[in-house]
Amino acid sequence: MATPSERWQRRARQTRRKINCGWCLQVCATPVVGVALGLLGPALWARRVWPEAAPPGLAWVTGAALAVIVPGSWWLARRRFVTAGDALVRLEAQLGLHNRLSTAAAGVCPWPPLPDRADDGIRWSFSNTFLPLLAAAALLAAAMWVPVKARMLPAAPDEPAAWAATEDDLRELARQDAVAPESLDETQQRIAELRAQAAGKWFSHASLEATDKLRESHLQAMAELQRQLRMAAQSATRLAGDAAGELPAPTRAGLQDQFKQAVQGMQAGGMKPNKELLEQLRNIDPKQLRQLDKAQMEQLMQGMKDKAEALGKCLCRKAGDGQQQEGEAVLTESSDGPGKGGVDRGPGTTPEMFGEPANEVAAAQPQVLDSGDLTRALPGDVLDVTDSKHEVEMTSPALRTSGKADVQGGGGSTWQESLHPREQESVKKFFE
Repeated sequence: MATPSERWQRRARQTRRKINCGWCLQVCATPVVGVALGLLGPALWARRVWPEAAPPGLAWVTGAALAVIVPGSWWLARRRFVTAGDALVRLEAQLGLHNRLSTAAAGVCPWPPLPDRADDGIRWSFSNTFLPLLAAAALLAAAMWVPVKARMLPAAPDEPAAWAATEDDLRELARQDAVAPESLDETQQRIAELRAQAAGKWFSHASLEATDKLRESHLQAMAELQRQLRMAAQSATRLAGDAAGELPAPTRAGLQDQFKQAVQGMQAGGMKPNKELLEQLRNIDPKQLRQLDKAQMEQLMQGMKDKAEALGKCLCRKAGDGQQQEGEAVLTESSDGPGKGGVDRGPGTTPEMFGEPANEVAAAQPQVLDSGDLTRALPGDVLDVTDSKHEVEMTSPALRTSGKADVQGGGGSTWQESLHPREQESVKKFFE
């Protein structure tokens, strides 16, 4: 059980905390209200301009302001703080103990018993202490939740489609590890430079021309690397095959040169394969391909095949081939019947619905449709097609309606009768 000394000391500490806390709240009330008033206008404006970023930003600014105000208020109010001895004096004055607590704390006399209600007489003033803080909280809440119509910002223009297509190719090639990262980074950097322009210049003549050149060079680099990989794979297959020993010397030399040229083209090309595959190809002597281990040869061939297929997928996507949209019904030669069709997929007809396909020669010849019933023919319908020549009259024309013979033929009458004298003079000067 606590002694009277401990009980009085604990009660004095409570009184001291209450007094000191009151001083802190009184000092910080004014700056807190000022900060809330200062944030009200900017917060409403930020919510209108940046509706998504404004609430987190307001929370950060408020927290930073409180982190500065609270320690500063304590520093300013500490001059008025009371000690434990001052709290004992306050208690003995309020309870009418006539300095018995001070003398007991000094060890002169024993501690008096603590009454049931040891009231220190201090009361909180709501209007002076808490009302300013509540007003600041209300201002911050208004800045956060008052309805504000967000400003409609102009939508950013769409980027040129070539940028997105090229970036899709880069991501696919990086995922397949088909191309060296340096080649991909160079293309990505060029796209970033084009995108760094002002949005209004994305579709300018210069920007579109640069975009077309970038896309064209990218596609050419992919096609060239795919061709070189396939050429190297074909040459290596023939040189390392079982029938390689039966090849004539000129053929074998040509295949070896073809393999070397393909490897050199990969090294010097704008788009290079991944470093591991390129290093393997550089270290291979085409004359020693038959001496390679079978497992190593298969691994090498599979690597070139995978890289070529990854490049082929990107090239097919460029041409629009081989890309089947989700939900589409594709008719193949092995289909059992027509497709089910749909609102956005056509009627689902079979290729045989319109008859046998015509060859190019037959399609180029004119055909006549037999109407069968001429009473139901429409104006413009072709009834018959014949192959004939125009009959040209070679004799001189007879007298015309004007009564004059056209002895000169051709445009003689026009020259004599139709042209104005000034026009005739102009024609003469032109043909002189």
